[in-house]
Amino acid sequence: MALRLGSVAALDQETVTELKRKGVGTRPRYLQQQPEWLVANIAGISPAVEAEARARIIAEATAFPERCDDTLRRVLRVGSAECTVVSTGCDGVDGLLGGGARTAELTELVGLSGTGKTQLCHQLAAIAGHGQGRVVYIDTNSSFSADRLAEIAAARGLSVDAVLAAVECRRATDAASVLRQLYRLLATVGTDPRAAVIVDSVAAVFTPVLARQHAKGSAMLTEAGLVLRALATTGRCAVITTNFGFRGHGGVERPGLGATWGSAVHTRVCLSRTPSRDREACLVKSTRRPTGVAAAIGITPAGIIDT
Repeated sequence: MALRLGSVAALDQETVTELKRKGVGTRPRYLQQQPEWLVANIAGISPAVEAEARARIIAEATAFPERCDDTLRRVLRVGSAECTVVSTGCDGVDGLLGGGARTAELTELVGLSGTGKTQLCHQLAAIAGHGQGRVVYIDTNSSFSADRLAEIAAARGLSVDAVLAAVECRRATDAASVLRQLYRLLATVGTDPRAAVIVDSVAAVFTPVLARQHAKGSAMLTEAGLVLRALATTGRCAVITTNFGFRGHGGVERPGLGATWGSAVHTRVCLSRTPSRDREACLVKSTRRPTGVAAAIGITPAGIIDT
């Protein structure tokens, strides 16, 4: 994908020149701006022009391409002191991930309802918030619980006050509000460092848009993927999302949101129930670790533990 704005058909040359004068000279920089700011500050951009330009930029990035030098930079960062590993608090899951969720990567937890995705997000937030820095928890389905966060912290001997002070919950009830929150985070990566950003769940807000207006939903989902990847690679924080699972043909569990979204994710862990009613975590996608490896886990007052 070309980074220059000059090749975006919706933007004339005069508008592109004005954008460059105001520091918005590339497609990534354009996507980082709030649509309202562009309409208010750039004379040649109306709401309709802005929407068309944004959609065209996003449409050309739907395959989430990653240049070879970007891939090398990300891989080198993962193996360097620049990379921070955020433990999940469960040895089995940490073993699958190579120590925990990592910066420079977008990690997704996927599974059917009740398999422990939100529990693991709370646990990771408590551990990161206790010793590694601030955590932003974007809650899209009202599943965040400060009481549960405190319970996990207390059960693990962590300072409850420190954890509650470090974890900031932001409510987002639709896809547009999630994007606004993500852009605000991306705009402050250099001035407001965070140990982790958690979005629980991506599927809850994007699935309804995909069902009603598939083209619009696909563009918005692609945009979310681009911003989340940017947060992971430039914000030096662990980025964790959750996604619904469903049973496809033959009863096989599959992740929601489709293949395009799947290509945005660097690491994917599938959580499922076992016949004994315990849970299992299986690494199904990774750029660093062997996939198909599973760990037996369970949910307790202390959170997710090995069983």
